[in-house]
Amino acid sequence: MRGTIIYASDDQNTGSNPVAFTEMVFQQYYTIFDSAPKREKLSIAEFLPENIEKPWIEAEHAFEHAHPGTAAMAYRRVLERSIRTKHPDLKGGLAERIKSLKGELPDAIINMANQVRFLGNDGAHEEEDPDLKDVADGRDFVRLYLEYTYELPAKVTRAVEAREERKIRNQV
Repeated sequence: MRGTIIYASDDQNTGSNPVAFTEMVFQQYYTIFDSAPKREKLSIAEFLPENIEKPWIEAEHAFEHAHPGTAAMAYRRVLERSIRTKHPDLKGGLAERIKSLKGELPDAIINMANQVRFLGNDGAHEEEDPDLKDVADGRDFVRLYLEYTYELPAKVTRAVEAREERKIRNQV
């Protein structure tokens, strides 16, 4: 985030005025009421199964509140649940499941899925939290993966059904 002014209330009652943050790492001290530019609300949740929507919302919450370790683990969990839901026949841990998708998914998705897996592992097992920029990159990938896996097929189905409906209406 570039030099964004955030209108904040001082939770520690030190009487400070609105503060300019370059990253939202000080959120543990402030309550964020508004920011500019406005953050884009993601629409993919409407297409997600409940068992994936819940951890997605949790991951987003952790990311929005600048908890990179928690967010990294949560985005990894979203990816893992999605793969288990879409491919229940695959066996093994996440690494083996991702490897099994080679040939079914583009190599770029396989590579990025592994990066999210590594990022989540770092969030869980390393002494230091992952860099917030790395978590943002992992978030972007998981969002794209969910769009590719859930939103795109649903939108194509809707478009085909709407076209068929229009054809039927035009015949009458």
